[in-house]
Amino acid sequence: GFSMFEAATQRELITLRRQLVPRDVRPGSLLFREGEYGGEMFFLLEGEVAVTRSGHLLTKLGPGSVFGEMALLDEPVRSASALAIRDSRFLVLSRERFERLIRQDDSVGARLLWGLVHRLSAVVRAQNRRYDPEP
Repeated sequence: GFSMFEAATQRELITLRRQLVPRDVRPGSLLFREGEYGGEMFFLLEGEVAVTRSGHLLTKLGPGSVFGEMALLDEPVRSASALAIRDSRFLVLSRERFERLIRQDDSVGARLLWGLVHRLSAVVRAQNRRYDPEP
């Protein structure tokens, strides 16, 4: 599941869900390309996505994955490419709808931002561990 929403109230989830747009894609569909402007984040419900940088596979994502969130925060240029490798179904949150959500409902916006901050800090910690020699 989407762990950033575990503590969300039913009302908050309904408010967020209203801003998410379903999207189904075929295998081989490019969701976004490294270096291009991005304005959406993705919640993967079904299927599989390959994330690549400079043509190298970084990871494969399965159902329950959330990705592309940097485009909503401060980094509109995509740091990697994302390609559906199976029939896949997403819920998509655009920057415009994200901003509308925050304006409409502080609690949902705050929780979503907090969840994103947690995810990003976990990524940064993992990267730091990869580069820092063990003490």
